Amino acid sequence: MNLVGFLINFCKDYLKIVEYIKSTKPTCHVYTITNGSYKTKEWWTNFASISNEYDTINFSVDGYDPNDLYRVNSNFESIMLGMKQINEIYMSYRNFTLCKFKICK
Repeated sequence: MNLVGFLINFCKDYLKIVEYIKSTKPTCHVYTITNGSYKTKEWWTNFASISNEYDTINFSVDGYDPNDLYRVNSNFESIMLGMKQINEIYMSYRNFTLCKFKICK
């Protein structure tokens, strides 16, 4: 089951949805794709506690400095907070790519 990032950012019930999926079928592979922007440490802690070894989270970070040049309305500090929090709890990054783009005139 693939859940894309806009759900994390715009669906207030995202954690409840994942929790329901995992409570009904714990071995279901939930593949979350997000840039991870604007979530709190508490939110990431809750997300990690619901997830298990069958799940994957893919942080899609579009650029480093300035990140919001490529990803409008993003916040690099909150993205890094999410990646660090997930890593500290128990999950690993399955796909982490950091790119810096050069704008040519």
